[in-house]
Amino acid sequence: MKSTVMNHQFKYYTVFLLGILLSACHKDLRTSLIKNGTEQNLEEKGKALLAEAYKAHGMDAFKQHQVYEVDANFKFHFPFRSMMNMDPFKVGPNDDVKLRYAVNSFDGQIEYMNGNRKGDIYGTQSFKNYKLLPGEEAKFYKRKQERRAWAVTAYHYLLEIPMRIQKANIVKYAGKETYNGVEYDKVFATWDIEKANKHFDHWILYIHPKTKRIDLLKATIKEYYMPLPGFMYATVLFQDYQKVSGDLIMPSRFVFQMFNPKKKDTKFIYDIKFQNYQFDSFDIEKLYPNKELERFGDSKPSLLSKK
Repeated sequence: MKSTVMNHQFKYYTVFLLGILLSACHKDLRTSLIKNGTEQNLEEKGKALLAEAYKAHGMDAFKQHQVYEVDANFKFHFPFRSMMNMDPFKVGPNDDVKLRYAVNSFDGQIEYMNGNRKGDIYGTQSFKNYKLLPGEEAKFYKRKQERRAWAVTAYHYLLEIPMRIQKANIVKYAGKETYNGVEYDKVFATWDIEKANKHFDHWILYIHPKTKRIDLLKATIKEYYMPLPGFMYATVLFQDYQKVSGDLIMPSRFVFQMFNPKKKDTKFIYDIKFQNYQFDSFDIEKLYPNKELERFGDSKPSLLSKK
């Protein structure tokens, strides 16, 4: 048994180290339809589909709120948690956490709800990361990438993706693809530079032909809390949508898969179960422990155009 585990570990670390050596290779998620550039109105069609997704998810209702919170539970597949260090919050299957966010921003936090870390809070405010332990004042980190704060921001963006992706300034229709019997329309989105580059992620969003909702997406990973090869990308499945506030529809589950979508949602790196969405249930100032920091909302002042 020990030998088998060591073989698995050697295999995955070898792949990881080879990936680092190839980190200069940036994954290009553009489809041949986009690369060939022979079809007209790709931009117009892509933007129309994103607009339909925005409406289908009830994003106008989202904007009526200032803040929200949701309970989350994580499940990891071997060896991604223990050997590959891909658990940003370091939680077990019986650990519950609460995510809190300011709507349409990059400001949020996680609070551990049970276990040895009960009451511990980690968050990000104006792109500065902090921890807030019970009975203490918030302590801000000097280092840019803190694993928990990275995850807080990443899940924040994904939960709000039908609204946030509207700000992508490069949008094109990417063709159709059948996944689990459904022929999806795909939309490519990125910022400033269309070709693969080291600055801006590529996104492919799969929009259901009837519901117009985003059921899954693929994305490259430019920012992470540990080194990743440039060719790395992942799929996120959005499952079990539910109405949570007026016309607003939110997912009850994220399924993270490596590279292209797998037919079975049981083949995953990890998944997150969400329950008990609450809106405007706390004071927004709870997310801003440092009152002197400028608030940027949905803008990224540190990521100016890098053409």
